[in-house]
Amino acid sequence: MTRVIAVVSAKGGVGKSSICRGLGKALSEKGQSVLLVDTDIALRSLDALLFADETAVFDWGDILGKNCNASKALIHINSRLSLLRAPLHGQFDASLFGNMISDISKSFDITILDAGAGLEGGFNLCVAAANEALVISTADDISMRAALITAQKVRDNGIKNLRLIINRYPKRRLRRRSVDNVIDATKVRLIGVVPEDKEILLAHNGIHINGNSPAELAYNRIADRLLCKDVRLYIK
Repeated sequence: MTRVIAVVSAKGGVGKSSICRGLGKALSEKGQSVLLVDTDIALRSLDALLFADETAVFDWGDILGKNCNASKALIHINSRLSLLRAPLHGQFDASLFGNMISDISKSFDITILDAGAGLEGGFNLCVAAANEALVISTADDISMRAALITAQKVRDNGIKNLRLIINRYPKRRLRRRSVDNVIDATKVRLIGVVPEDKEILLAHNGIHINGNSPAELAYNRIADRLLCKDVRLYIK
């Protein structure tokens, strides 16, 4: 069965899209065929992060609306990484979306779904289609509380395989919460920690970033762990 992974958090601004981009790139470089799906209707960002916003014509809403087939909506970032953009408007049936993702995902090793903020809309689409989830939190109280609520909602939707990514973990002198504190507060098993990294801001402004930056190296470790390789959770 193809792995379909929802990247979720009820809170906006915790870095879900950056993590989707980073993991998609890392997994594709490890030989996996990867499909990224942006489900943040009206506020999509993965196409811009992947420098594909000016070349795309269709989105997955066009597939559901029968305006095109999947092959025309897929944006090929490289030979192993492809993207389906979110529509700019519309309401969509989660069951129909799940069936579409199930069908398209058969051509890929791993599909990663980028959910928008909140526990409706894109979140409902993602959990209807996914069989795994990555819950994203930063080390602040509001994000941890949102991650706790999100994780329970994911479990309520029948997804039992979920892991925690702590994003934007600050430099030692600025830390208020240890990694163990975040795990305890969210009640989700950890798969990786992404350090605070100014390079990521460049990607949000259309600039190609250094593949050896701290965050990119963390994405690679998390990708290895997703592939069941024995690597460290994070570098202290």
